[in-house]
Parts: sequence; C-alpha cells; structure tokens
Amino acid sequence: VMAAATVPGSLANGVLAGVNPVYGLFSTIAGTTVAAVFTSSVIMNVDTTGATALAAGEILGEVDPALHLEYLVVLTLLVGSFMLLFGILKLGFLTRFISNAVFTGFMSGLGVITILSQIGDLTGYYSPARNKVFQAVDTLFNLQNSDLATFGIGLLSMLLILLILRTRFERYAFLIAMVLTSIMVALLPLFEGVATVGDVTQIPRGFPALQLPNFSLVPALILPALAIAIIALVQGAGVSQTIPNPDGNYPDPSGDFRGQGLGNIATSFIGGLP
Repeated sequence: VMAAATVPGSLANGVLAGVNPVYGLFSTIAGTTVAAVFTSSVIMNVDTTGATALAAGEILGEVDPALHLEYLVVLTLLVGSFMLLFGILKLGFLTRFISNAVFTGFMSGLGVITILSQIGDLTGYYSPARNKVFQAVDTLFNLQNSDLATFGIGLLSMLLILLILRTRFERYAFLIAMVLTSIMVALLPLFEGVATVGDVTQIPRGFPALQLPNFSLVPALILPALAIAIIALVQGAGVSQTIPNPDGNYPDPSGDFRGQGLGNIATSFIGGLP
C-alpha cells in the first residue's frame, strides 16, 4: 500500500521541483530502498519531500530544462555526501536544539507555499502574476477561466481522501482515491481533456539508466546542496524523534543522517530528486 501510494506523491514532488515528474519516482526506487537498510529509525520512510522538492526547484529554476538531469545528479550526490559526513561526525545531537515553534512554523510555511504553487495545475488556469500569492488571488477572480474537468477531478480526489480517512479503510485512503480518479479520467468522456503524467513526459520502460556526475558543476551547487541537506535532516529528525523503534528506544539521529546520506548518494546515480 505504501509503495502504491508513494507513486503519485513522488511524481508530484517532481512537479513541485519543476522537472520531469519521473525523476521523483526514481528517488523512491533507489533512495528509499537503500536508506531503509542503513537508517537508525525502523519506522521512518525516507523519500522526497515537498521541502526538498521546492528547494531543488528554486535552484533549477534558471537552468535549461535540457540540463536538469545533469544538475540533479550532482546536486543529489552533494546532498547525500553532506548528510553522510554529518552522520559520521555524529552531529545528530544538534537537532535537539531546534525549538518546536521553529519547526512548526517552518512546516506550516512550507504547506502554504506548496498549496499556492499547485493552484495552476489544480484549476487549469495559470495566472500571469509573478508572485504566488497574487497568482492565487488572480485565480480566485478568474475561476470562470478554469478547466472544469481538471478542477473537478482535483477536488474530487481531495474529497475522496477526506471521506475515506473517516472510515475503517483510512489506511488505504490515498491509494483508493488515486485508483478511482485515475479510472474516471481514463474511461469517462467528461474528463477526456484532463492532462496525465504521460502527456507531460515519456514514462521509461524498465529501470532508470546509470548517470555519472559532471564534477565541473560542484562549485555552483555546493552551497545549495548544503542548505537542502540541512532542511531534509531537520525534517527527518522531527519525524524520527517523535516515534520510538519497536524495541522502545528512540532512533539515533546520526544513524538516520548516515542512512539518508547513503540513500541520496544511491539516488544521484539514477538522476533522482534529493
């Protein structure tokens, strides 16, 4: 269930980053698998997040789309290298000094940015305004220009998730909503014009190809990679330190750092997101 529900989430993070959505899926194939072997936390799932996707998108925003993969390989490799280094140096103890208010504010702000950045894809109306807040306001005043089929299937997906979460099938809410709405888009003429991932990019058959890093990009990406590494590690610590392992002991943050680092390094060689 987790694997199936992670597919649309991973693709969505690719969209958030402004790159080929398939790169988000690649992250799950390699990064989640490798990190699961090495992290100290037994329960925490290591995957791309809205925060890392948005941060990567800011970095790649000015890059030629034809070079996105080349930059992603180096960026994700550097992120993983920083994480691994922090874990080896046992710097996990530093996370205890981050206040709950700061972490809550950070995650709340991230949620707002994520929502605002997806209004265009949800409604099918892409505002010409430059600021995300102004784009949201402009969309509100131009709802008549929305694509009704796209807007309708988006709202229906959210409604299904909310309703199923209130039933005994709550564990499968995201999976059920994804399957039902995907079938509707595929079979019902009413939703014929709704864009699919296949319309945006070609989905490769088989495993992703091995990618080698272009080390000449390291100087330009080393500071952005450090920032993304810190953001991701703080997020991970915020999750793992609230839930003990099955043996009752809380995970070692430095062990999680090392696992996340190795997961990102593995991800980099197939062109996944941090």
